[in-house]
Amino acid sequence: MNVMETLQRIFSSIIPGIGVGSPTVCDIRVLKYTNDGKIMYKTRYDESYIYLPEPRKMVASEDGFITRLHRNKLPIKHTKFQHLQQLKTVIPKDYHSFYDGLPVLKN
Repeated sequence: MNVMETLQRIFSSIIPGIGVGSPTVCDIRVLKYTNDGKIMYKTRYDESYIYLPEPRKMVASEDGFITRLHRNKLPIKHTKFQHLQQLKTVIPKDYHSFYDGLPVLKN
C-alpha cells in the first residue's frame, strides 16, 4: 500500500470487537495509528497494542473521494420535517433552502 492509498483510507468505525463480551468503543483507552495505515488500540494502559479489525467495507473510493451510500436523499417523516421547519427561526437564512428541500415520506 502506497502513501496515497494509506491517506485515502477511511475507517467507518473504530469498534474493536463484535458480539457479547467484546470490547466497545467506550473501553478504548489508547489509539495508535501506524505508518502502514492500520490502527491499533489498548483497552488498558498496561497491556499490549491490538490491531483494530479491518473495516468490512471501505467508504473511500480509489480516487480518494467518498462514495455515496444512497443515490438520493433519504426521506424523513412529516413530523420531523415540521420540527425542522420550526427550528429555522434559530438557523441562519443561508441554510433555510436546505431544510426546505428535504424529501418527506408520503403517507
